[in-house]
Amino acid sequence: TAIQSHVDGGWRAYANAARYYNETAKDPARALALVDASLAVKETWYNSWIKAQILAGQNNFKDAYPLAQKAFDLGSKDANFFFKADVEKALAEWKLKI
Repeated sequence: TAIQSHVDGGWRAYANAARYYNETAKDPARALALVDASLAVKETWYNSWIKAQILAGQNNFKDAYPLAQKAFDLGSKDANFFFKADVEKALAEWKLKI
């Protein structure tokens, strides 16, 4: 149904808002709340990667690394894994910071 489709896709709006608040508005607390709302709707490689970036930006590599790994694992099954190189680079760098 159209309603179910809208609900299922709702994760994306939260994820994009979280990315905006993290990268542009520089408000990681708001970004974290939004990405958690996105993850509550549906866990994807994209919102897992956004949360990993937010945590890494707060120097919380211990929690960021497993989320980046989850993003990589989920993304590897998705034809539209357009941040693959970024995730791979982060995994290599963040592993050294744990």
